[in-house]
Amino acid sequence: MNSIRVSAAADSSSVKITLGHTRNNAEREMSDKHCYQITHNDDPQKSEFDNYSLWDNYRFLIPFLSGLAFQAMPHYRDSLFNAPFIHGLISGIGSHTLYFGRDSYYPERFLRRAPPDSEMDIIIPLISYGYAGYELFHYLTSTPARPDFIFHSAAMTAVFSIFAGLGELHLLSDVLVIELSSIFLGLKDYHDIFAMAFAGTFYIYRWGLFPQGWWTIAQAPETGEELEYPERKWRRRALVAAGAAFNALSGYWGILTLGKILDKYVYHRP
Repeated sequence: MNSIRVSAAADSSSVKITLGHTRNNAEREMSDKHCYQITHNDDPQKSEFDNYSLWDNYRFLIPFLSGLAFQAMPHYRDSLFNAPFIHGLISGIGSHTLYFGRDSYYPERFLRRAPPDSEMDIIIPLISYGYAGYELFHYLTSTPARPDFIFHSAAMTAVFSIFAGLGELHLLSDVLVIELSSIFLGLKDYHDIFAMAFAGTFYIYRWGLFPQGWWTIAQAPETGEELEYPERKWRRRALVAAGAAFNALSGYWGILTLGKILDKYVYHRP
């Protein structure tokens, strides 16, 4: 009979969640080799942001104000002062600063619902939340219609709304590292090196890093919280479903990008 064993080690402040069988000791020892361990960070320096609220310090205004600011900017014009490029600078560089300063990998932080490391961890996703709303409005009112961008911005808005409602919007800050490619997308018409940098960062993050983290979260065993409160499994399912949609869209855009690269640099087509 299948069972789930949950054990805690007080001296290491960790929780081990193991999926295995209870038939005999040999099988239990074998299952221990395939456990997923979540280490809880008890650093008191990071406790000031525990149970933060989007209503504190008027944080709830950030998505509205940033959305209005992006609406006042042009969308991919001759000037670099355009909404996608500015958002790429903010979210791409900001999320990298956070991502490479972590002491734990993103899937682990998501599964243990890690608190924000800093105020920046909260503000950057809030700005991107405003950008998602702006982008959705832009593509719904633009002609010709771009169904892929409408789908992208609608999915972004939905995911940000879900996690804002859960009070866990900061857990999306690491995901925003994929926006680094948007910086080079805005610069690609200035020199071929920026076009190649765009392609490189696109494939590294959207075909590599993001799908790998998504799959780690999708196939990880149930956490202690999910075992105790089965109704909370939908939180992970929402992220997995959204991640699958983004992966499919990135696959589509990646194929289009590859076609353009081949046309320009291999077949020398105009």
